[in-house]
Amino acid sequence: MAKTLEEARLSLEFISKKDLEALWTGVVPPEPVLQLLKAMLAVLGDPSDDWESMKGKKLCKDAKQFVSALLSFDPKQRAGVVELLQQVLEQEGSYPECLAFYSSPLPVFCQWCRAVCAEAGGQATFGEASEEAIAKAKETGELYKNACKPPGRAGTRSDSASAAAGQGGDSAAASQGGGDPRYWNWELLVRSMVSGEVLAKLHGASPDWTFRDIRQALQKEDLNRGRGMKWQIMHDGQPIDAHASLSTLGINTEPGSQGEVGVVAVSFIDTDKLMSEDEAKQRLEAAREQIDSLRKADIKELASFAKPPQLCELVCCMLCALFEVEQSWAGAKRLLSDSKILTKLHGFDAEETSDDALIGMQWYIETTQLDPDRVRMQSMAAHGLCLWLIAVYNIGLVHAHRRQSQPEEEEEEE
Repeated sequence: MAKTLEEARLSLEFISKKDLEALWTGVVPPEPVLQLLKAMLAVLGDPSDDWESMKGKKLCKDAKQFVSALLSFDPKQRAGVVELLQQVLEQEGSYPECLAFYSSPLPVFCQWCRAVCAEAGGQATFGEASEEAIAKAKETGELYKNACKPPGRAGTRSDSASAAAGQGGDSAAASQGGGDPRYWNWELLVRSMVSGEVLAKLHGASPDWTFRDIRQALQKEDLNRGRGMKWQIMHDGQPIDAHASLSTLGINTEPGSQGEVGVVAVSFIDTDKLMSEDEAKQRLEAAREQIDSLRKADIKELASFAKPPQLCELVCCMLCALFEVEQSWAGAKRLLSDSKILTKLHGFDAEETSDDALIGMQWYIETTQLDPDRVRMQSMAAHGLCLWLIAVYNIGLVHAHRRQSQPEEEEEEE
């Protein structure tokens, strides 16, 4: 039911000062919110074109003054009210039930705008938002609220293992919860180079993302790329460099906008470099002796580093890739602190290593040129893990190639 202007004014008086101040001091809000607030300021005679200038206005800095301006506003004394409000209010994303997912004052503001618009001779009643619009607002609202949280509480990107290893700042893991808050509402489109179809829209990406971040984000999308295949990330028709960031590639990364990359599924198995199964098994057996010699004290010592040696961090992040957990030192410390980690290592079935795990490990082996002999100079425990991980990777590739060559129906029957 539509509210009268008096009812809308009464609701304004119950808005929390804290909630209103949080709205004006937060990051750039979603487009429906931005358009509603722009329209309100225009109606009040203090228009603004962008978020930064809106935040800087005296009217917006003082919550009490802002509410007072709304309470005292007389739509009959202001020309062009309908023109300023009607178009915004007709958008489903600006309906109260959608705005409620972003901030508690917003539905109240919407009701005030509707009442003011009706009083000035505009549309008096509106329908209900569709389920699709509500679902979209809910998803966007979660991202927005997370981006507005204070540092240390919002999701942040993982530390970069490759940067620690001197790999030019390449990121070790995809975003774990929204990344740089300035880019919470930036969207990266991932388009198939074969069909031209948009396969995914990745939220929370930021300009420092590399192909590994995109690839790991795509793994969460659960897209079918085929057995033994990985996503090759493309820009301007060419594979992107292993360490190039989105910003250095010239991809649009303006907050609130869209960037785009292409993808094509390619095999991650180089048959020219593939070991024979017998050789891979022999190396795995030899590497298992390294694992058998590890003690809990060795693992505990490795996990105790506040800032680990560069190569130790790489090895431990590759272990995270194998177990498909967050590839960062924080993720590695959690994995190594598992009381059953040695049991998991001893009982791991290398032949069943998943494609995603192999793709993750491949980056460390091929891109960082990880050398077990160099690792030994930093940690004997990390050296043993490194030999074992490489052996697991090699036997995993052998069996991934076998699965790739096997018809899917035959595998299902087995």
